[in-house]
Amino acid sequence: GGVLGFADPFARRLLEPREWFFYWRLNCVLASYHALISGDGGYELEDKMAFLHACEREKVPASPWLSAPKLIVKHRNEEGGMGLHFFSN
Repeated sequence: GGVLGFADPFARRLLEPREWFFYWRLNCVLASYHALISGDGGYELEDKMAFLHACEREKVPASPWLSAPKLIVKHRNEEGGMGLHFFSN
């Protein structure tokens, strides 16, 4: 128990990970680093908005998204003009 009981599992997960999330994050970091140092244009569609625009341009189905210049969201529990949030796309 206590701190000593925490140190061993923490070190094991840090140094010998078995969870898929670790490998996914490692892949993201390595791919981002490779894109940065190589300047390879093959990574351009890793940007979600660039990907969605390319899909729209090529008429390829993708995840649903809102294509609007502006969006106003009203919090349902705030009265009058309070709780308005403005977003620009």
